[in-house]
Amino acid sequence: MSRQLLLLVILAMLTSAGGCASGPNLPDYVAPTLAADQASSIDGYAGTYITVVDNTKIPGQWLFMENMGGNKVVLAPGPHHLTIERHTGSGGGGMMLHNTARWAVDHDFKIGHDYEIGPENRWNPFNSTMVIKDKKDGTIKSL
Repeated sequence: MSRQLLLLVILAMLTSAGGCASGPNLPDYVAPTLAADQASSIDGYAGTYITVVDNTKIPGQWLFMENMGGNKVVLAPGPHHLTIERHTGSGGGGMMLHNTARWAVDHDFKIGHDYEIGPENRWNPFNSTMVIKDKKDGTIKSL
C-alpha cells in the first residue's frame, strides 16, 4: 500500500471515529437552581443521552457509550423540548457495527418527579421503541 493511500485511510478512520460537529452552535444548558422536591430530572439509560433541552446543548457530551450509560439532566417543571440520542453497537468477528438514532421529544415534566428515558426493553440493544417512565407514579409513555 502506498504511503499516500495509507495516510488517506488513517485520516478517513480518524474522521469517522471522532465524528464531526454539525448543525447550529447552541448555547449551553443551565440547570435550574431549585430544591430537589421542586425540580424534575430525567435519566438516560442503555446508551440513551439527552443532548439538547429547549434549544440549549447539554455540555460535556463528547463521549457516548454504546448500549450502556446515559446522562442525567435536572429540569424546571413544565413542558420541555428534548433531543435524545441512542447509541447502539455490536461486535463480532472483529467487526463493530455502530448506530446512532435521534428523537425529538416534547414532554410536560411534573414538579418533584424523576423520569428515565431509554429503550422499552433495556436488555435488547437494538430495541427501537423508546419510552419515558415517571419513576414516581410508574406511568410509561412510548415515543
